[in-house]
Amino acid sequence: MRDFVIGLSVLGSCLLAAGCSRDTRAVSGRLVGNDSTMVYLEQVLPGRQVVVDSVSTDDKGYFSFKVKLPAGEPTIYNLLCKDERIPLLVSPGEKIKVHAVGSITRSYSVEGSDGSVEMKRLGEIFFEGTARLDSIFERYNNAHENLREDIVRNYRDAYYKLKRDHIAFIVSNPGSLVSLYALYQRLPNDDLFYGANDVIYYRLVADSTGKYFPTSPYVAALQKEVETMEGKLRLANLIEDKMQDDNEVDYPDLELPDMYGNMHRLSSLAGKVILLDFWTSTTADSRLLNAEMRELYDRYHSQGLEIYQVGVDRSRSEWVLAVQDQKLPWITVNDFKGSASSPVILYNVQEVPTNFIIGRSGSIEGKNVWGGELEQLIRELL
Repeated sequence: MRDFVIGLSVLGSCLLAAGCSRDTRAVSGRLVGNDSTMVYLEQVLPGRQVVVDSVSTDDKGYFSFKVKLPAGEPTIYNLLCKDERIPLLVSPGEKIKVHAVGSITRSYSVEGSDGSVEMKRLGEIFFEGTARLDSIFERYNNAHENLREDIVRNYRDAYYKLKRDHIAFIVSNPGSLVSLYALYQRLPNDDLFYGANDVIYYRLVADSTGKYFPTSPYVAALQKEVETMEGKLRLANLIEDKMQDDNEVDYPDLELPDMYGNMHRLSSLAGKVILLDFWTSTTADSRLLNAEMRELYDRYHSQGLEIYQVGVDRSRSEWVLAVQDQKLPWITVNDFKGSASSPVILYNVQEVPTNFIIGRSGSIEGKNVWGGELEQLIRELL
């Protein structure tokens, strides 16, 4: 999932399409009200990012780059100033002009490149959506406990609205490299917007961009990722089919280590109502969802509710810090293999968060049940 690195957590890439006959292009502009005098050009390739040039602005904020374009293929660049970035998509023959006042990523204008205008439009969708999420998160922090469930629901609705807006953009522009960019856009401190269950959009963009950019390294990386995703889905479906044919077990057993290395087996909770939760500490709403589960745990643990929480983080330090910071009282385990983790494959988990509700008899009674519906189901099973 991480073979193609675009650095999108702050919306920061520039796509530069080049022709063999014209190997240099101009990127120039003016930055006003920014006290930094340095502007950097960072080339982004599949798997790595490299600063390839830098210039100083003059006393009025003007700057100019002569960009050496790799022959014949789109190339991604970040135009950086004071840790802010502007996305550009340039085709051969274009001369890009960028102007910004104050915060460059929110106030900039661009001309001379239709693709760069599309990049800006995508950025506006992102910033509007994240501003809405930040506002809801602030309300959650200041809200009384009995109002937080509704706020969590509002947050989830706003998150998926932002994702739907991205999907609409992609479906409307499947052959555009901006849509390829959108696939890897993410919220701050969040995992990828699009997961394994969204492979249809990866495939749509890979097939469409492949027609226009058949030798692009970015498209090749995307096509390789699509093949990996589809292979995992096929394997997960085979395992799920086998599970359905196996009458000896009602759910696949798991045994994973906690942060101290102690092993915990899911089946050790047999006879209890089990909330099996797959999560990652890096998703924007993980703290909110854990707070929601904490209320359920405190309310129903004494009656027989257990939570077995499987982390799909790859970073041990981030996961451990989140578990300790949130003081999670239930079993929380992780093998740090991410989407390649065997529990993820066994349970055909295609996005996080995902949960399963297992009854006292060992039967899976629900999947992806949240909020009041989750509490109602737990009460019924207890």
